[in-house]
Amino acid sequence: MSNIGNGSEWPFTEFDGQDRNPTVGQGVLHEPLLVDLLSYWRLEETTTATRVDTTGSNDLTPDASISNEAGVIGNGQNFDGSRRLTGSATPAGIDFDGSQSFTITGWFHIDTIPAATNWSLISKHNADTSKRGYLVFWRSSTERLQFNVSANGSTNTTVNSTIALTSGSNAFFMATYDSSSGDMTLSVNTETRVVANHGTTIFTHDYPFSIGHGQFNGLPNLFDGLLDEIAIWGRKLSVAEEVELYNSGAGFDLNSLL
Repeated sequence: MSNIGNGSEWPFTEFDGQDRNPTVGQGVLHEPLLVDLLSYWRLEETTTATRVDTTGSNDLTPDASISNEAGVIGNGQNFDGSRRLTGSATPAGIDFDGSQSFTITGWFHIDTIPAATNWSLISKHNADTSKRGYLVFWRSSTERLQFNVSANGSTNTTVNSTIALTSGSNAFFMATYDSSSGDMTLSVNTETRVVANHGTTIFTHDYPFSIGHGQFNGLPNLFDGLLDEIAIWGRKLSVAEEVELYNSGAGFDLNSLL
């Protein structure tokens, strides 16, 4: 699979005084990436095996056999639009209520951009039963990634990536929430982060955490493509750490630090 990553697609600009030059991420930061790393799914497993949370206790169960294929780091999960990975309704450390900052990162690959289908990547969210929490998904109407956070379970604050992706390419995403300011951000391939203010409350509920699924508009919105190296931190990562993880499109193996 080819990688997204030329100068026109992810311009290096300054954000919060930090330079996005990729050389920052070449062997300099590394160890701090383990700080407050709550959950990390390498997604190397295949068929019906449990998907192990390498740093936490939030192992995930496939609802049916899911194959793997070459990802950005090792293998990733090859979702076919009919499968999901499901965790706990109260996942340890990542059932966020707004009192803690957090960051969600991962890689995704879409073989064919869908014409009229929304695809969920990461979810603690069921809009159909007013159990919205947080959600990262592909919105077909904009052909952009979107990050949603809810304060009341019924409505969302949203932020959208500005990068239009092409099918058949790997892309890295980072969604953050800052508990002190209430700001949420989203970026793809280290683009300048798009910011929206949500406030300091996130709705908690008993709908399970999931990878590859998020319920809204009466549909499960099951992902069709490859997901790899999904990680969640209990803090807002810096731009330098974002660049480190992206690593000029090659990715960074968090497992190498464990």
